[in-house]
Amino acid sequence: MGAITLVDASLIQSPGTGTNYRLHLQWDVTQQRSVAARITTTKVGERLDLLSSTGISILIGDRGYPQPDGLRNTLEAGADVLVRLTWNSLSLTNPDGQPLDWLALCEQAHRAGGVDLPVLVCKAHRRFEPLPMRLVFLPKPAEAAATARQAAERASRKSQRKQVDPRTLACADHLILLTSLPPARFTVPQLGALYRLRWQIELLFKRLKSLLHLDRLPAKDADLARAWLQAHLLVALLVEDYITDEGAFPP
Repeated sequence: MGAITLVDASLIQSPGTGTNYRLHLQWDVTQQRSVAARITTTKVGERLDLLSSTGISILIGDRGYPQPDGLRNTLEAGADVLVRLTWNSLSLTNPDGQPLDWLALCEQAHRAGGVDLPVLVCKAHRRFEPLPMRLVFLPKPAEAAATARQAAERASRKSQRKQVDPRTLACADHLILLTSLPPARFTVPQLGALYRLRWQIELLFKRLKSLLHLDRLPAKDADLARAWLQAHLLVALLVEDYITDEGAFPP
């Protein structure tokens, strides 16, 4: 079995009106170390297939990562995927090709304590062979659900919409996951536990910013900025390599 790997990206802002950058990282849960990295401008978004999938058994990403092409390319490279999504992240249908009724699914999840069903990932108005996946709803704790609803209402006011879409409020009560992992091997609670491993890569970015100050980019010039970022990233990787070396510290 290959590695369980987390993928995420973080924005790094240049001073003034300089170019902003995005640091993409993969974190191996078993080895407890970074295994792939790439620095791009913000024109390059988060994609599952941006970094290598070699040797990965399960690739886990947040709600910025469910994109049809990235999902397909990662699966074809031999890795399973587990990503979080919102009701409007993707064009999803049931196996018969009918659009999902998100309000009905939320009601079902509320009554049954969860939902687990097969779906097809499609591309609206584009040629794309539907991709069979698995959609899972897990109930959030009451406090987390209330926080998510409040955030949705704030976002609605900020965008000057008259009211929040009912599907947004209904889905706020649930953690919604899309995966290629088979139900015979991975139960709904196991999928929830797998996804919660994401806190590890979130802590990684916090360490990079709080200890190495990776978010304090001093250079506006593109070449200087990339050199500065790559040097700091190299230091971080060397520190990881030293820490994971069992012989690096005396008993």
